[in-house]
Amino acid sequence: MNPFSKKLATMLLATAVSAGTLPFAALNAQAASPLTSQEIQQAVNELTQLRVLQGYPDHSMGVHQPVTRAELAKMVVRTFGLERKTNPIAKL
Repeated sequence: MNPFSKKLATMLLATAVSAGTLPFAALNAQAASPLTSQEIQQAVNELTQLRVLQGYPDHSMGVHQPVTRAELAKMVVRTFGLERKTNPIAKL
């Protein structure tokens, strides 16, 4: 993964994590320079190519659904390459 892609993925994941911890009033505040839909689409395309995002079986990205904790955990694991390469259960 190139450095720009890592920074982009980290920034998006940090945003997703911190958004859940902000008070409701802060969520309604406007950003100084909101992202355009084109910038968001570019980020989603980049993360899809990097296999950080996969979408759902119906080929949608679930844009109107919040990211679940499990989905966020999976994105973090994929972003930082933390997948387990071997079977964690040893044979006795």
